[in-house]
Amino acid sequence: MTPTLRPTTASAIRAGLFSPTGLLFAVCAASAICFVLQAGFAPLRGSEGRYAEVARTLAESNDPARWLAPQWRGQVHLTKPPLAYWPQAVAIRVLGPTEFAVRLPSALASIALVIMTSAWAGMALAGPRIRRRRARCAAAAAACLLATPLLQAVGRLGITDAPFAACWTAVLLAGHAAARATNPRTRRRAAMAMWACVALATLIKGHAGLLPPAIVIGWLAWARDRTALKRLRIAVGLPLSLAPVLLWAAAVASFEPGAWDVWTGQTLGRLTDNADHAQPWWFFFPIAMAGLFPATALIQVAFRTGRRQARLEGFLQNDVRATVQGLCAWAIVLPFLVFSLQSGKLMSYLLPIAPPAAILAAVWVERWLDFAPSIDRRFAPSPTACLMIGAIVAVATLVLGARFYFGQWPDTATALAAAIPAALAIVAVGLHLSAERAPNPTTRRRWALASALGTVALLGPAFAAVETHIYRSPAPALAEHAKQTLGMERPQVGLVGFDVPGLGFYTGATAGRVDPRFPREQWQAMRKDNLVLYAEPSAWQDFNQQPFNLLHRRYQPLGQYKPQPTGDTAYDLYRPRPRSLQPDRQGELDLPVPR
Repeated sequence: MTPTLRPTTASAIRAGLFSPTGLLFAVCAASAICFVLQAGFAPLRGSEGRYAEVARTLAESNDPARWLAPQWRGQVHLTKPPLAYWPQAVAIRVLGPTEFAVRLPSALASIALVIMTSAWAGMALAGPRIRRRRARCAAAAAACLLATPLLQAVGRLGITDAPFAACWTAVLLAGHAAARATNPRTRRRAAMAMWACVALATLIKGHAGLLPPAIVIGWLAWARDRTALKRLRIAVGLPLSLAPVLLWAAAVASFEPGAWDVWTGQTLGRLTDNADHAQPWWFFFPIAMAGLFPATALIQVAFRTGRRQARLEGFLQNDVRATVQGLCAWAIVLPFLVFSLQSGKLMSYLLPIAPPAAILAAVWVERWLDFAPSIDRRFAPSPTACLMIGAIVAVATLVLGARFYFGQWPDTATALAAAIPAALAIVAVGLHLSAERAPNPTTRRRWALASALGTVALLGPAFAAVETHIYRSPAPALAEHAKQTLGMERPQVGLVGFDVPGLGFYTGATAGRVDPRFPREQWQAMRKDNLVLYAEPSAWQDFNQQPFNLLHRRYQPLGQYKPQPTGDTAYDLYRPRPRSLQPDRQGELDLPVPR
């Protein structure tokens, strides 16, 4: 009898590396590294400018009270708990005040999010050839998540959303392990880890951190699994997880009496029409279709695959409600409903939904690879065909959503963002057709899928590069111009009639919008020897008409400044006149606190 030849370790490793799964993992690693490499490419913009200013203030302060109650533009900033700012402040202390330091915590959190999603997807399958199937499912989930435009656009920004999404996903992963692990010791540790991550989530984004444990509890209640609910130790874990944020709130409220009003407005105010970022109820639908692509395209496979295929995998009690798929369904539906019902909405709120959507897509695609073609071809649509259909739907919803929301057809930036899914779908179909030449049908399917998802994952950083090139901030150029105008390293800048987020981060001093409508008692004295005002001509006229401190007689014009690269608008420049030329000399100059 001829002995069976077993491959050597080296040949087995080589075969694994050059398999579709191995190459897909390599592509995912390269795409994930781009999160760190692209962190310092573009100037800070939007909300991340505010976080950067707060973090720089913390990094330059050794006062514990300042670290408990961060300040922004000279006033206490309590709209979020402080944990979002602490990693950025530490990075600034170590690496200096750069864009890379501000965005590094978010980039690392996004990579951790991809790793957790990949590991969680590997737990979603059972049945024959389990190791290979779990590896393929993990690689597909990572590729789907890395290709998601929402993750590529938001995951690298220096704001709270990426760290919060990482803590959110960690709660779901640990909750699943606490409910389903067979080892009692593992279950106890997983329950402890779950509530520890809930504590971190609430320290990052307050009450929103309670949604992940609500998802886990709702999933187990829906599955009628009382034993697993007891394993979560809710009566002990929930109070302990809330203790850190409550202690912080009590400490801050002891020296900031108005803190409770701010927190009440941030919690209950989001439910009213007067909330910040108030949007219509349908706001998240086009964002989900286009922003969560390609998961929204590949999930179509789930609607075309029969229950018979699912049972072949040995699901617990043949009940999909008790599986990872059931938990992922809860993790998509419940947050989507909660975020849609509240008035205040931002695109980045949907980022925690991206990992469970990617897992569902990967699970159903893996089922297509191994089960659907062998059982019933009517329930086995090609994932590349789903990518094409999903790309068409994503582009259509993005274009129509922009038309109804903004009242006009998409601009160049939106058109380029819509072109990315279309280009990915075309490439995926081309790779699928080229893979059809493979002699083995199984090999043909796997290489086609790996090629399509690998290309999508690699083009994710390309989407991010296009997006950061379009949305550029004039803050660095404006700060450099102020430094050259005054000949000072850290000038204070006031903006009249417009605002540039993050300007104070680049100047190193208080900078922001000046508005004479604020009461005088809320305005703060600023040193006039390092002060310069940039004003829109029409806004400067309105500013001069306010009978406050004769500011128009205390400033002298220096010329005009045309910001780059934001357009043709020219702003007038002013700086304080010499004291000997000022019409009244009663005390120091008072200037509004930039808001």
